[in-house]
Amino acid sequence: MNILVIGNGFDIAHGIPSSYKNFLDFVIAYKKVYKYYASLNTIEKNNFSNGITKISSIYKDASFIMNEMTLSNSRASEFGKMINHNCWIEYFFGRTSQLERKHNWVDIEEEISRVIKALTQLHKTNKGIDFSAEEMYKIDCVLDSEVHGRTAGFDRENEVLLTFMNSLMEEQPGHQITNQKRREYWQKFTSILSADFSNLVRSLELYLDYFIDFTKLSKSDIFDGIKFDHLVTFNYTNTYRVLYNSRISGDFIHGRAQAWRDKEESDVVLGIEEFLDEDQKNKNVEFIAYRKYYQRIIKHCDFSYRKVLENSNNAISTWFFGHSLASSDKDILTHLLPSSDLASQFSSPKKSNVKKSYICYYSQHTLEQQVANLVQILGQEALNDLVCGPDPKIKFVFQDNFKKERMISMNEERTYRT
Repeated sequence: MNILVIGNGFDIAHGIPSSYKNFLDFVIAYKKVYKYYASLNTIEKNNFSNGITKISSIYKDASFIMNEMTLSNSRASEFGKMINHNCWIEYFFGRTSQLERKHNWVDIEEEISRVIKALTQLHKTNKGIDFSAEEMYKIDCVLDSEVHGRTAGFDRENEVLLTFMNSLMEEQPGHQITNQKRREYWQKFTSILSADFSNLVRSLELYLDYFIDFTKLSKSDIFDGIKFDHLVTFNYTNTYRVLYNSRISGDFIHGRAQAWRDKEESDVVLGIEEFLDEDQKNKNVEFIAYRKYYQRIIKHCDFSYRKVLENSNNAISTWFFGHSLASSDKDILTHLLPSSDLASQFSSPKKSNVKKSYICYYSQHTLEQQVANLVQILGQEALNDLVCGPDPKIKFVFQDNFKKERMISMNEERTYRT
């Protein structure tokens, strides 16, 4: 049995603008137009069309999107509401400006982790509820706007998270207030973060399943003509089934983007790995909603791959394409990678049923990062044994040779059956 495991690099290889940078760039272009759609002129329309075309040609027609903006019950209108005055999105923009990174890029998951770690630590030391007068005023403004409806001209709440995190990192003490007030504003603050985080996840879902036109995609020669028995995808899109095999069984580990459903029904997972130590991770659950494992459970994500691995009577090979093998997915990856007898403190004690893994890499830099990530998941002794031991079970394959490697394997399978 051959299981294909794909990450975001698979969508990128097919021209889909699915990176966090693409998403944030689209949000910037969209916000400029959506805020003033009632008074659009030809130049603004052209600017929007040119703006999204610079990101990708895979989007739906710009005229269609702009027409949808004017409909109050459309998905385009919903997207505008999800991104409008969203403190997380504004925080990402602010961090991008602060970091001055090349290509104006920021890692959303890394920034979410940064925020939650800081808030967890401060609350643990009883400092997390020490707000300045300015921060309290902005929180009150947010809550007041929620009651009366957020207006396009109200921008003050955009800075709530960024201002608070800046003061946090710079260790600027807030004004002294009563403990009761501290608790009250802490609850208000975390409530705002939670509501806007839900809107952030929904906006990402709409971005991927509503604005991207999958009819514009083309097959890649890398995958055309090769077959797999099961699919495990860490992506939100249905790209592989749309292009190659609509009937293949599979699992959407992080949920599937589906624009047509209500926000409350979404199973899209966006979050961080567990960072608390063994003593705290089962006790401190205040920010558990931001953990991936928690979201996978409450959103009823797919886990059937476990049955496939456990019940298969055949030798199992896993083929990784476009996946970084990040440690945040360790609880999933340990089941999809072969195991070594040389266990370490990092290794899962459970023996894997996977006999061999083929890991595709895009560049030398990608390979180096994947190896470093695997050390965190398997441990260096086990990884070295699995790659360089007398019976290698992990093979790294350059992306251009991925199809050739799979074809060789398919021919070996035919010979074995004969």
